[in-house]
Amino acid sequence: MGSYHMGALHLGYEELLAIEDPAAAGKEIIYQDKQLVISRTRKPAGLKFAGEIDSANAHAITQSLASGAPAEGDVHLDVTQLRFIDVSGIRAIVSSAGNLGEDRRILLHGLSAQLERVLSIVGWAEAPTLAICGGEHE
Repeated sequence: MGSYHMGALHLGYEELLAIEDPAAAGKEIIYQDKQLVISRTRKPAGLKFAGEIDSANAHAITQSLASGAPAEGDVHLDVTQLRFIDVSGIRAIVSSAGNLGEDRRILLHGLSAQLERVLSIVGWAEAPTLAICGGEHE
């Protein structure tokens, strides 16, 4: 990554990221495009999605959950900064949850009320490999 000049102040990528989103500073970004940033979280072990997911980048969800998620145990998925997700993105999460293996789940944290409703309506909220841990006010 490059560095950015702001007047007399010279900032590296991590410093700029800390100003833009202090919670993301020091986190390992495993995917980034113009709409979406996927970073690894340490405590709890999992991933964080920030931005928007649609058919153009839904493939990144499947790839990131397959390669960037912890190898054992449940995968915590922080979606508090997810502004939009279409059905292709939802399908990628549900499909990835089913591919995790025996006794593993994706635990969704910070799900918006609207997305929680959509998951319930289509029946995906009942998937044994997917668990909704809290709403947007968690």
